[in-house]
Amino acid sequence: MRVLAVIGVVLLLAGCVQTGTKDASTPAPSVTPVFASEEEALAAAEEAYAAYQAAADQALQSLTTGDLESVATGVALDGALKSIQSFVAKGQRQIGSSTIDTLSIARFDNTELQLYACLDLSTTDIVDAQGNSVLSEGRTVRYPLIVTLVVDANEKLLVESEEVWTGENFC
Repeated sequence: MRVLAVIGVVLLLAGCVQTGTKDASTPAPSVTPVFASEEEALAAAEEAYAAYQAAADQALQSLTTGDLESVATGVALDGALKSIQSFVAKGQRQIGSSTIDTLSIARFDNTELQLYACLDLSTTDIVDAQGNSVLSEGRTVRYPLIVTLVVDANEKLLVESEEVWTGENFC
C-alpha cells in the first residue's frame, strides 16, 4: 500500500500566471544561486529525498506524523498525512523500509529541483492488526518517480511532490 501513498500524491498542481506588466526601468533583483553546480544540487537533493523517505517510512510504521513537516510540503506532505490516516482507519502499518536508487536531476533552478528516482519497496510490507500481509504476491516493488523539491526561505530543500513516472521505465 506504500504505492498508494506514492500514487495518492499524484494531483494536478495549479500554476500561477503573472498578469501585471513590469516597469522596464526597475532593475530585476539579483538572485544568489542556491546551488553552485549541478553536482551540488544533486548531492543536496539526495540528502533531502533520503530524509523524506526515512520520515515517510517511520510515519507509516509508527502511524504518527513524526518528522514529516520538516522534510515535506505541499502535495507530498498532504499525501503522507492522508496515508497515515488511511492506515490508522484500516488498522494497518508498514514494516520494513523503502530504498531509493538511480537518482538523477531532471532540472533545477534557484527555487525548485526535479529528480528522476527509483523507489524500491521490496523490503517493505503492509500488515494488518494481526501482523498478516495485506499485499498481493507478485506486486510491483520498483517504481520510477519524478520528485519535485522546493527551496524554502531558509534555503532548505523540501519534497513537494513525488509522482509515478509515466514515460519509459528507467528503473
